[in-house]
This record gives sequence, C-alpha cells and structure tokens, in this order.
Amino acid sequence: MAGTFVLLAWGVLAFGAVYPWAYTPLLIACLALGLASFTLDSPAGVNWRMALAILAIAAAGGLQLAPLTPATLKWLSPATDHLVRQVDVGYANAGSAPHALSIDPTSTWRGMAFLASFGLLLIGLARILTRRQVGRLAAYVTVLGAVVALVGIVQRGTFAGKIYGFWQPLMPSTPFGPFVNRNHFAGWMLMALPLAVGFFCGLVARGMRDRGGPQRDDRAAVPWRSRLLWFSSPDASRAGMVGFAIVAMGLSLILSMSRSGLCGLVTALLLAGWFVARNRTARPQRAIAGGYLFLLIVGSGASLWAGLDPVVSRFTDPGAHDLGGRLPIWAETARIIRDVPLGGTGLNTYGTATLLYEATPRAGHLREAHSDYLQLAAEGGLLLGIPILVAIVVFVREVYRRFRDASDEVTVYWVRTGAVTGLVAIALQSIGEFSLQMPGNAALFTVLCAIAIHKPGAHLS
Repeated sequence: MAGTFVLLAWGVLAFGAVYPWAYTPLLIACLALGLASFTLDSPAGVNWRMALAILAIAAAGGLQLAPLTPATLKWLSPATDHLVRQVDVGYANAGSAPHALSIDPTSTWRGMAFLASFGLLLIGLARILTRRQVGRLAAYVTVLGAVVALVGIVQRGTFAGKIYGFWQPLMPSTPFGPFVNRNHFAGWMLMALPLAVGFFCGLVARGMRDRGGPQRDDRAAVPWRSRLLWFSSPDASRAGMVGFAIVAMGLSLILSMSRSGLCGLVTALLLAGWFVARNRTARPQRAIAGGYLFLLIVGSGASLWAGLDPVVSRFTDPGAHDLGGRLPIWAETARIIRDVPLGGTGLNTYGTATLLYEATPRAGHLREAHSDYLQLAAEGGLLLGIPILVAIVVFVREVYRRFRDASDEVTVYWVRTGAVTGLVAIALQSIGEFSLQMPGNAALFTVLCAIAIHKPGAHLS
C-alpha cells in the first residue's frame, strides 16, 4: 500500500500531474503496481466482469485507431472525413492514404495509455485488497488529504501568484492548493473527504464493537462504561486526529470557493443521510451512522470560519447566469456530437476538434468541454459511449453486490461507504467540470473504485 500512497501523493502534489513530466511517471507507476498485483496471491481473484467491461472500452478505442480508406471513412462518417481533411494536410493531399476514425490518432493513443494504466491499477487493487489494507489505504488518503488541505489553506492567505511560492501557472487560472484550478482541487477533495469520514466511523465502530467483549455481535447496546473507556484508548486518539483532518479538509473545500465543489459537498451530505436512513443495525451502529453524517456536516460547517458572504457571492455573481460561460461551450460541443454521433472525433481529441468548431470569441483555445459526459460523447460517439455505459452498469452492480455481502467487517463497510459517497460526489461535479481529466484526480478516482468493488478474503484481516 505504500506504493499506492506514493502514487497518489505524486499525482496530487505535482500540480495534479497535469504536465507531461508529472503524468508520465504516474502512468508508469500505475502500470507497475497493476502488473505487480497479479504476482501476489489473492483469494478474491480477478473481477472478470469489471475487467471485461474495461477491455470492451479499450477495444472500442482501438477501433477508433484502425486505419480506414478514404472511401470507407467517408461512408462511415462524412463529417469525420471533412474534419480530417482540415487538420491533416497529408490526408487531404494524398487522396488514397488511409486514416483512422480519430481525427488526431496521436492524442487518442495517449488517451489509450491513460485508460490502460488506470484500468490495470483498478483491477489489480480490487484483486489484492484485504481488510487490513483497506483501512491502511484509507488512512494514507486521510493523511494526504490533511496535507493537501493545509497547503490550500496556507496558500490562500499568502498567495502571490505562484503555487508553492515558485511555480507560475502557464496559462491564466484560479490556483488553489497544488492545483492550477480551484475546481480541480475541489474535485480531489470531494473524493478524499468522504473516504476520511468513512474511515473515522470505521475506527469508532470497531472500537465500540471490541469494547463490547463477548457480546459485541449481540443487538444489545454496548455498555456505556465500555464506550467511555474507549475514549482513553490509542484508537480513540487516532480517531481524534482523523476528525481534525476531516475538519481541515472540509474547510479547504469551502475556501476554494468552487461552486461545483460546494454542490458536490451538498450531494455528499444527502448521500450520507441516505446511508444513515438505511442503516438498521444495532443501536451502537445507528449511532455511528449518525456520526458519519454529523462529521460530514462538521467538515462542511467549517465554512463558517470563512464567512458566508464569499460563498453566497460565488452563486450570485454576473457570470453565474450562463454557468460561468459553460452554456456556449456546451452548445458548441452539441454540434460536434450531432456531426459525429457514431464514432466520435476520437478519444482525447476534443481540443483538436474545437479548432474547427469554436464560434464564441475567447481569450484562449478551448481544450475541454467543462463536462466530462459531453466531452466523452463528442470524442467517443456511440462506439465508445455504449461500452462505457455498460461498464458503469457493471460497476454499480458490483458495488451493490458488495453492500449486500453480510461478511463485510465493520471498518470495511464504512470505508466502502465513504468511497462510494466520494464517487457519487465527483460524478455529479463532472456534469459541469473536468476534474477527472487531471491525472492526479483520476488516480484517486481509480483507488476509490477499487475500494468500492474489492472483495477481501474472509480469512484475511
């Protein structure tokens, strides 16, 4: 698990690993850890449903790279032939030279590298995670989250235009913490914060259970004396430190003033409330469930320290009427989707396509659709869209199976709950943002997915 921690730390602290010098070693590390996991014994085995779903996406991406004659390309997608002739001079002049469905095969190959690296890491981690390792991984993310939160909080009060005091962003941006964009910081924190809260509740739940002695599996409440004694234990001190980390992470998320981050935090609160409502176990467990929701509220309630006026102003400023300029971007993206509905423009080619589709004057070139879903629809069309939808369905079913499995140890249950909450929060933020296009964020997303679907061996602790 130490290797996974180093991978996550590099991904977030190296400016989200957005630059080639940062994401190249990140991808290599993901591949290495993923491959290494298959050399270890695991009673759980490979999750073949999820593996096949990812392979289907990779196969669709491979079809986008298959060379086609001009006649075939024009027959399959006339708009693609037209776009390629404008961006590829060699294809336009050669006459009979083959070309792929992707308008920029080099970019699509890069996208395939990301897919292969993160996909292999997901399947590998889900295969080898044990109960003890899940708790350890959650602890690592909590520590890392506290560090990232402190970087953001300190930088907010001392920011002079450079990240870490020495790195000048290459383009105009709104930096926060180690990220060049505050929304990307918020996206990372939306995933880490619920996981930390789940880890906290797992620690408390396990402590209360163990203090119950031989009757810990009984539905009767753990004696109050045992509960009070737990507060003097080392586990209680550990839980207290995790609680402080949660408050710091919540405060940093609010201080980022990311509207999508604030909306995602509200979503996390609502989802946590749902988990509390469905928890029908013994009274101590219901108390822990309530504590899970309470801690998320405390983490977000730390925003009061920052003042409510700046938060409110983020939702009432003049740019909010068109969602910060997103509506025109989405309209242009819709044109791309209509023109290439079957094969798309090619994975990771949105920035190339907008060279020909931008209709609204802007200060810089538009490289992202500010909606991961619309961008995937434009780049992948039905060819990629269908296997991606299938993979989502498979993933949701796997998560459902894990929650239905009564063998989950209490700490694993709450860490899994935190991971799923974080995944839902980032999925909703992705409606109007592209945080998951930051390799550092994608790495954390992959780890949360592995935690959500892993099935630890019953004899491993």
